[in-house]
Amino acid sequence: MSTDQILFGVALILVLAVASQVLASRLRIPALIILLPAGFTAGALTSDVNPQRLLGPAFQPLVSLAVALILYDSGLGLTEASCADTPAASFTAWCCGEYRSRWPSARYSPPRCWACRPVRR
Repeated sequence: MSTDQILFGVALILVLAVASQVLASRLRIPALIILLPAGFTAGALTSDVNPQRLLGPAFQPLVSLAVALILYDSGLGLTEASCADTPAASFTAWCCGEYRSRWPSARYSPPRCWACRPVRR
C-alpha cells in the first residue's frame, strides 16, 4: 500500500467516526447504533477501510488494547444497583449463598462474599 492510500483510509475512518458521533449526539442515541452500520457499510463498499491492511502487524495489539480500554471504561460505570437485575449477578449471589429471603430484618444484612460486595471509591 502506498502512503496516499494509507492516509486516505485513516482519514475516511476518522471522518466516519466523528460524523457518527456528532449524529448520535444530535439524535440523543448511543453512538454505537450509528457507528456499527457506518463501519459495516464503509467496509463493504470500499477497499480503503481495511484496518488490517492499514495498520499491518500493529493491528492485533491495537485491537486488544482497544477491547481492554472499553471493558475498563464500562467497568468503572458499574454499580451494585445497575448490576442487581442481571442474570450474572443473580447467579453470583446464588453461588455465594446470599439469599435475601432468609434475612428479613432490615437492620441486619447478610454477610457478603468478595464477589457480591460493591466497589468503594
